[in-house]
Amino acid sequence: VEGQVGVCGKGSSCSSCLACAKKLGGRFIRRNTGPAERGRVSGRGVGGERERERGNFEYIRKRKAEEEKDSHSEGEIETDSEKETESESESEEEEEEEEKEEEEKEEEEEEEEEEEEEEEEEEEEEEEEKRKEEKEEESCTACGVPAHQCNLKACLGCRAVKYCTREYQKRHWRDHQKGCRSLMAAAD
Repeated sequence: VEGQVGVCGKGSSCSSCLACAKKLGGRFIRRNTGPAERGRVSGRGVGGERERERGNFEYIRKRKAEEEKDSHSEGEIETDSEKETESESESEEEEEEEEKEEEEKEEEEEEEEEEEEEEEEEEEEEEEEKRKEEKEEESCTACGVPAHQCNLKACLGCRAVKYCTREYQKRHWRDHQKGCRSLMAAAD
């Protein structure tokens, strides 16, 4: 071996050379001169580099083989995981569709309830309008005019007159006083 030689006389390719070098403070002893410089236990020098390169190639080959095995096993795991994710995504999609259907049903029910409420409100409004019309058709007992047109208002001076609409109570207060006096005078 060119370059470095251990105490035992063997080259740096010997495994025991490292043990010898450790005993001598971590250095190889150079007995014959060569192109290699004095190296440490890490294997510098021509012989060490060659050996390391060979070892690196073997290491790289082993590493590649392991990576290929891992990739195959990972591929199988991925296919299993892909199947699981697909089944999970399908189940999630089904759940989302069911939720959407439930939401649509709830919205339809709410719309139906709102329509029913609106119909009830319309019916109530119609009934109120009918009641108002019936009240307006009632006539005043004092003058015989329909209540919404009568200008008289029931007061202490004229108890015979029923309550008329408030608009006429406000507009025709003076007329009411005059009419009330005339009615009382006629009654006397």
